[in-house]
Amino acid sequence: MNKTEELFDIYNQDGTKTGRIATMKEVIAEGLIINTANVFIVNSLNQVLLHKDGKPSHLSFNKWRCSVAGKNSAGNDTLETARRETLEELGLDIPKDKFRLIKTRFYDDVDRYKFLVDVYVVGNIDKSEGGVNISFSINDMKINKDEIAEVKWFNQDYLRNWKENGLDAYNGKGRIFETHLNDLLEWLDKK
Repeated sequence: MNKTEELFDIYNQDGTKTGRIATMKEVIAEGLIINTANVFIVNSLNQVLLHKDGKPSHLSFNKWRCSVAGKNSAGNDTLETARRETLEELGLDIPKDKFRLIKTRFYDDVDRYKFLVDVYVVGNIDKSEGGVNISFSINDMKINKDEIAEVKWFNQDYLRNWKENGLDAYNGKGRIFETHLNDLLEWLDKK
């Protein structure tokens, strides 16, 4: 194993840790399960922030995705990952207690490996639930250009019809974008 290779906790399909730690090479070769976080940020106008992937090595390169996403490094949980990725990719330092877990999904052999995804929302949510009012502009963000090509606020009505509107989103084998966007919109509809 290379000293600089990132290590990941390995999970069972039900979301419990197995106690094993592995490299991504081992995860792919052995069909192991890792955990990831996807975050959707909603502003005070009820718009959803999406990012266009700027990393050529990603399958989702140059496609629209959730606000931020990342894999859990060994020893971290998805909440820590959600917060870290929001800070690293957008320059937004949002406290952990402002993130709301809305769904956990398991994907079997999508994009070369198996993974659990915890879907979070942060932003213009009910203040009684500890929400944070997101009212800054994109110009206020410190976008990590190594990871992100572009960010943009989208109206929820536009996103409800994203396919018809021609949004070039990364959906992957498991319809990941569509599934997580639907999770978000259903959750927001209940608010």
